[in-house]
Amino acid sequence: MKDLFWSGCFLFWQFTHVIEVLKSNVRQGKSLNWTLPIDLALLGVGAYGIYVSTDWLVAWTNHIHAGFIKGHIGWLSGWLMVLPNGILAIYFSWRGQPETVYASQIGDAHVSIPLCVGIYALYHTLVVPPLFQAGMFILFGATLVHLFFVVVWGQLPRAVGWLLVVAYGVFLYRGLLK
Repeated sequence: MKDLFWSGCFLFWQFTHVIEVLKSNVRQGKSLNWTLPIDLALLGVGAYGIYVSTDWLVAWTNHIHAGFIKGHIGWLSGWLMVLPNGILAIYFSWRGQPETVYASQIGDAHVSIPLCVGIYALYHTLVVPPLFQAGMFILFGATLVHLFFVVVWGQLPRAVGWLLVVAYGVFLYRGLLK
């Protein structure tokens, strides 16, 4: 029953976004694009592909009992989830559309990750790794740095962006060595 409730909450959340887009289109005098049915069909095919591949990946990793993959499954699954957004962020940054980058990253950070962790925690005790607290401090610090520059200068300077990327690299290096 919990699954049905949380699935319903997620669908409701998605539905509210669709309504907001439709209202925005009406205010701007736009109509729906004729490719919408094709886009929805492709989205459905992609969703099914993710479902099948995730099911296969979970079954496959359950049969691994030692080695790099089993020892780093948290890191690897995290990268698997964020890599598509990272590629999109690079692409839209290159195209000069920072608003798309911000929307994508914020959406992933405040919905997808907490939703997945929260649903897991409903059914199992969630034991956090020793690096979790350091990761939270780094994430909070990066958020404050980012917020400062966006509020004061209206953008994140390229040099500061590179420093944040280097900080992430150091975090990965230290975390993978343990």
